[in-house]
Amino acid sequence: MARTASGTHAPFMEERRQIILQLLEKRRSVAVGELAQRFGVSAATIRSDIRALEAEGLLERTHGGAIARTAAHPVEMTIDARSDVRSGQKAQIARKAAETVRDDDFLLVDSGTTCRALVEALSGRRGLTILTNDIRIAGLAEVTLADVSVIVVGGTLRRGFNATQGSDAVEMLRRFMAPRLFTSSDNVTVEHGMSTYTPEQAAIKRAMLEQSRERVLLADSSKFGVDAPVQVAGICDVDTIVTDDDVADDVRDAIEGLAGGPRLVIA
Repeated sequence: MARTASGTHAPFMEERRQIILQLLEKRRSVAVGELAQRFGVSAATIRSDIRALEAEGLLERTHGGAIARTAAHPVEMTIDARSDVRSGQKAQIARKAAETVRDDDFLLVDSGTTCRALVEALSGRRGLTILTNDIRIAGLAEVTLADVSVIVVGGTLRRGFNATQGSDAVEMLRRFMAPRLFTSSDNVTVEHGMSTYTPEQAAIKRAMLEQSRERVLLADSSKFGVDAPVQVAGICDVDTIVTDDDVADDVRDAIEGLAGGPRLVIA
């Protein structure tokens, strides 16, 4: 094992990343150069650690270092960065939600990795119609589902997220009334509901909610308890929330205790 500048042994990758998170809990920010010297590794190695921890939603990269991810400062990740984060929980949620889908259903499917997992879980269904603003979900549905009809919502493609947005996308959505929506949210709190990072994203998600009769939110447990900057809708604006069994007891109790609130389903 390599030695640090002080002569002590340099920790292995997992231990090193855990120490980085512990430092952020105490100090809220760390610098690449300082960490490289502390651990006796290269700056490139530290940057790789920071990228990996950011992909898990545990911190946010900054120029020259990283800052802690807190409720006051949530972090938005691109779709590629999200793909491997809590993938097992997302698959469980998707399978549970897919149990409610029957052949020949019409579904409005929001963008996001959990919604993509839902489409994967629909393998074997026939005659579905899927309306979506996510081009990856559209392509996945075309190649994996039997005799599916896919309608892609046009608009401006948001770079790094594979989804359309903007006034054209919202206008096209207004032409439909979907029997059921499967939607996602960057963050969720009982007090402020669903939230996201840009007004454009919020607008298209609101349009989806408005143009659907039944609204199902797919959200893994890590999404709860944090507010992103832009509110989408209240938590009572969805009919059902499907999440995983890691959801905190206080969150579960708060949702189940809401008068007229959504039905909570644990995958």
